[in-house]
Amino acid sequence: MKTSPHHCLCLFILFLAYFPVPSRLSAQDLELSMQEISYPAKDGVTISASWVVPKNENSGKEAAKFPVIILLHDYGLNRRDWGIMIPDFVQQGFGVLVPDLRGHGQSRDTGASSPPSIEEILKTGVVDVEAALKWIKFQKKADAKRVALVGVGVGGDITYLCSGVLKKKIRTSVVISPSDTLVSGGEFINFNAQGILFLASLTSRGGLGMIAAETLEKFTKDPKKLLPYTGDAHGFALFYKHPQIKRAILDWLSFLKHA
Repeated sequence: MKTSPHHCLCLFILFLAYFPVPSRLSAQDLELSMQEISYPAKDGVTISASWVVPKNENSGKEAAKFPVIILLHDYGLNRRDWGIMIPDFVQQGFGVLVPDLRGHGQSRDTGASSPPSIEEILKTGVVDVEAALKWIKFQKKADAKRVALVGVGVGGDITYLCSGVLKKKIRTSVVISPSDTLVSGGEFINFNAQGILFLASLTSRGGLGMIAAETLEKFTKDPKKLLPYTGDAHGFALFYKHPQIKRAILDWLSFLKHA
């Protein structure tokens, strides 16, 4: 089924209303479909998310399933910050699940006066990713056997933990600007993380960001890689300071398209 210019424009406007993206993109560039969804974690908390997938011209029953990337934002932010990268993933044929972390965005408890602490987020992070994986399993066009996890900041910390605990369900991961919270706690040593690309600036957070990345990388099983960047850009700021990290991430995940 062909996508009409009018329909494509409507999708573009809908996407921009939620995810700010670089101005170079046009309606023709964004061949995607987006849904606002939610799913329950096993402790009863409801997680809100966006499900963004490629527009498949061959939408029949024989259409090939696509690999999926779960994106985890940093503490204090929300899923909208991933607008800088979502179009790149979709254009490469990935489906993208973008949740608000527990206590953030639309995953926030209306009765809570403040979001949970970083330590609390880390304790429940694996549970919430498990819920995301369960939801993906029931999406007909998604290949639940080809799932990657990409996280920034505290989202990167959760990604690290999941790469060990959920290693049978997550094929590979990307950790961007990990916080020093996970490293300072010491528990990360027992998680047996594997298959991670680490990205961090040399002087991020006074050098603590790079120390965290180097420490986590040391305790990660192959395949693994650490890419250092000049300057002190942290988290999503890395995408603006060093645009080439997009290519590094896509290259690391590219095998999923042919696995």
